[in-house]
Amino acid sequence: MLRRLLPLMKGSCERDVRAEPLTGRSVLGDVEKKQRDCRHGFLKRKGIGAPQGRRPAAMLLRIHPIWSYAAMNFEAFPSAAHRDKDGLFLENSSENLQKSLATSFADAAIPSEAGLRTTLLANDPIRHLKILTAIDDELSHASSFSISVAFITKSGIAPLLLTLQRLAAEGVHGRILTTDYLYFTEPGALRQLLALPNLEVRIFRTQGAAGFHTKGYIFHSSNNLLRIIIGSSNLTLSALTTNREWNTRIVACERGELAQSILAEFDALWSDAASRDAALEMDTYEREYRQLGAAQLDARKAAVNAQPTIKPGCAEPNSMQQAFLARLQALRSNGARRALLISATGTGKTFAAAFAVRDAIAQFQRTPSADAPADRESRHSQRFRMLFIVHREQIARQALKSFRIVLGDTAGSFGLLSGNEKASECDFVFATMQTLAKTAVLEAFPKDAFAFIIIDEVHRAGAPSYQRIMNWFKPAFWLGMTGSPERTDGFDIFKLFDHVIAHEIRLSEALEENLLTPFHYFGLSAGTEDETGNAGELPDFTNPNWPERIEHVIHQAEYFGSCGDRVKGLIFAGSLEEARAAAAAFTSAGHPAIALDGQTAQDEREAAIERLTHGMGPNRLEYIATVDIFNEGVDIPEVNQILMLRRTESAIVFVQQLGRGLRRAADKEYVIVLDFIGNYEKNYLIATALSDDRSYSKEKLRRFVTTGAERIPGASSIHFDEVARSRIYRAIDSASLNSVRLLLDAYKLLKYKLGRIPKLADFEEHASIDASKFLLRKGSSYYDFLVQYEPDYSERLSDAAVKRLRWCSNRLGSALRPSEALVLQAVLEGCSDLRAALIEKLSAAPYSFKASPAHLRNVECVMTAKFERTANDVKRNAGCEVIEAFDDVEDGKRVRRWRADPQFVCSLADEPSFRRHLESLTHFVLNRCRARESHRWEDTFLLLGSTYTYEDVCRLLDWDRNITSINIGGYFYDEKTQTFPIFINYEKQAGAIAYADRFISPAELISLSKVNRQIDSQDAQRMTQKGQYASIRILLFVRRSKEDDEAKAFYFLGAMHAAAAPQPVRLANGQSAFEMHWRLETPVEQGLYEYLTGRRG
Repeated sequence: MLRRLLPLMKGSCERDVRAEPLTGRSVLGDVEKKQRDCRHGFLKRKGIGAPQGRRPAAMLLRIHPIWSYAAMNFEAFPSAAHRDKDGLFLENSSENLQKSLATSFADAAIPSEAGLRTTLLANDPIRHLKILTAIDDELSHASSFSISVAFITKSGIAPLLLTLQRLAAEGVHGRILTTDYLYFTEPGALRQLLALPNLEVRIFRTQGAAGFHTKGYIFHSSNNLLRIIIGSSNLTLSALTTNREWNTRIVACERGELAQSILAEFDALWSDAASRDAALEMDTYEREYRQLGAAQLDARKAAVNAQPTIKPGCAEPNSMQQAFLARLQALRSNGARRALLISATGTGKTFAAAFAVRDAIAQFQRTPSADAPADRESRHSQRFRMLFIVHREQIARQALKSFRIVLGDTAGSFGLLSGNEKASECDFVFATMQTLAKTAVLEAFPKDAFAFIIIDEVHRAGAPSYQRIMNWFKPAFWLGMTGSPERTDGFDIFKLFDHVIAHEIRLSEALEENLLTPFHYFGLSAGTEDETGNAGELPDFTNPNWPERIEHVIHQAEYFGSCGDRVKGLIFAGSLEEARAAAAAFTSAGHPAIALDGQTAQDEREAAIERLTHGMGPNRLEYIATVDIFNEGVDIPEVNQILMLRRTESAIVFVQQLGRGLRRAADKEYVIVLDFIGNYEKNYLIATALSDDRSYSKEKLRRFVTTGAERIPGASSIHFDEVARSRIYRAIDSASLNSVRLLLDAYKLLKYKLGRIPKLADFEEHASIDASKFLLRKGSSYYDFLVQYEPDYSERLSDAAVKRLRWCSNRLGSALRPSEALVLQAVLEGCSDLRAALIEKLSAAPYSFKASPAHLRNVECVMTAKFERTANDVKRNAGCEVIEAFDDVEDGKRVRRWRADPQFVCSLADEPSFRRHLESLTHFVLNRCRARESHRWEDTFLLLGSTYTYEDVCRLLDWDRNITSINIGGYFYDEKTQTFPIFINYEKQAGAIAYADRFISPAELISLSKVNRQIDSQDAQRMTQKGQYASIRILLFVRRSKEDDEAKAFYFLGAMHAAAAPQPVRLANGQSAFEMHWRLETPVEQGLYEYLTGRRG
């Protein structure tokens, strides 16, 4: 019956499909017509019969439910080398396209390739979806493209500039049509597009009458498919990233009716007499834009991320500041005398402090001095006084301005206490630490002179000068502010403030809250090789290739440009000499620049900043080059371009320098960040900094490099060119991210923050380092770490308990699945029948997992310490058994049971700290498993896209043995579970057999068998699932290389099946093998595909 149900729509060439005569024609015939009509719009050429009224737009919702996947008979299509009688190429993707249409328009349950489906594209911050990402991805894969949008702005094309640059280098032709409608399209954006030699740009002249509101993006591919996005999004930043927008992405054959009609409409507009060459119209349009579009221009500027002009005393807090003030008020009501504000650069810490002082003044004024003088914030006088401490005079001046805006001039007197000014008697004193720490200056103040003292950049407070100040004053309240508490140089800043955190907001949260200017980060190759052959070294003024490299930097800075009318940029160099050389080179190229350093006088710095932000004519500066003097505190909101010419050695410094451009300013829509990435071992810190992820998980870092543009919140975007991306991947692969030093730094910081020894769960709760790194260190445990490195930890375990705890930590710490942790939990709970307890716990929510006999056997092997590679391993781990397994009889039947190992039970009873460590371990593992539960693959605990070692795979596939990699040898068939994992090292090591394993596409793979295997061998029968092997599961695991000594793990990519019969091949060394062509059930996610293969799918 299934065979007689509907031949599925054939490709562009509708081949003859033979079927037996149909019965039930009144139902099936109607369904067949509807299928034919639906596929007509997407696959068939114009003129191949389908009634006009029933084509896709009119009938998609009327498809009969009988069109199910089970009723479809998919037939293989010819390869690209074959043509139909009309000369149309038929690609291997035709069948996938047909399936995707069925998924899109008939039944969402039908499996198909996601990239070919008709989908809704929208900006969704919760699901990390941006229309920008879709358009950038389509451009990256296009063989040519055509775009018709009503509006184009510089902010809209800024995040696409790297892709457009690459397409220009590859000669990919593009046509872009926009309009003068409402004079919204920006001349600056058109000039950027016209500078690309591969683009034709036209302006459709509406003559102020007819509207022009098209929003369509057409991408041609090399396999005769059109990928089309049509909807509501113009080429503007908000439309592509944050606005509520609806767009539909459609994939259709070029000669399908829908594709033909869209192309015809675009061509008609393109060739219309009103469509003018933008290069010829540019001057006229720009003149009209400046004149007729002035009102619209002013309105748009008002809507941009601008810092509004605020009347002194009338400022109101933003969302971050409101949350901080509420928390601070609650803390002070409960008697807190100190607190920290941890907030990303540019989020408004100084204004937050000013609002806190405003609230404190209001409280002060509500307290009658005659009735309750002890409640006064200042016991020294009857007036409220505040001290704001900074490390540079320029910062003090800026803070004073901010406080005056919030408090107003009527609040009291404002003054500076620095090397140049001595206004120490004012109500609100803004002092440099260097001046205040002098004994004569400090001791001139009574200890209770100030009610409220604020320390900016408080991570510096461990220095003796700051300590001297804090030991002298006795205010009612101390507030410390920093964006980077991690940089404590071993000093416990958190303890200094009683471990009280009033509020914490990191970079990602600040972007989500729209507190910062959006940024577009571009990681770019540093330049050419130098004469010594060191590829990718950063520009260095001593390098023989310096002129060529700095020219490369200048060219890129010119190409990517900035928002606004001109560049106002900062250059961060690796040394003062390099900063001076860069400034000289930029100036010679027509971009006035100056280098500043720590010895530059304060008035010179301020003059340079004024020239950068407001200079005109010959007094104008476009760039200030420096090493680190602008890392902290200095506020230059107008900065719209940042160039990073130094190697990244610290994630903290990276974020500080990035933050120099993130402050809001009038007319500033976004900031361009160009990072010239050399070949350095710590490049992985770039991903750490941008992702705001402190887990140091290699898997998360790799994923962020490929999907950063999606993951970064708000309108910001992240892009890497191919060379830079490859360098970061290599840095991640080779980095040691489980070193004792890294673990110790993360541990100390969390301990400082909590004010106690952290538990395992604390690391995850407070977004610290991945706690499994403590557990998976060979022959070690978190207990061992505490004993060795924590002087405040005094508990000690017996040797037997230590051995058991190490074994449990190593086996359970990766949180592969909940089963072992649930058994341990049952032991801790005193359950007598542990096997039954596990079955019950797994079957309940959230797991709802039916434990198979194979699964129970595997868990038994693990928990009896028998799941080891060798007999020596089993012997070495004797005494680590958690359970005993035995056969019992119940109702005359043999029943397998587990009970707690007696020695294990004795250790629990005799050593309470051993129990506590196991409870902490169990809590950590089960929390992580619950978080992953919804992502399980089919009826296993595998997760698509996650990484696993050989041993992990043996456990997760419920094998009875832990088989070594040598015995697996690339693939292995387990007869009991009928599972057949295939392991592929994608990049081969030097000297390895030249296996040509390779991806054809994200859904197709070629692999080779083991040597001396024939096409009729048992291996081939298993791979083609022939005969007795018809029901086996073939699972794919791939890693890029063996270089990562830390992980040695493979990405799980799901199930696959043979797409063709095995083909015999002869290897370069003369040995024989066979080649397999595979089709993956789930195509590899795009970012992971790029990482594994080094190319786009």
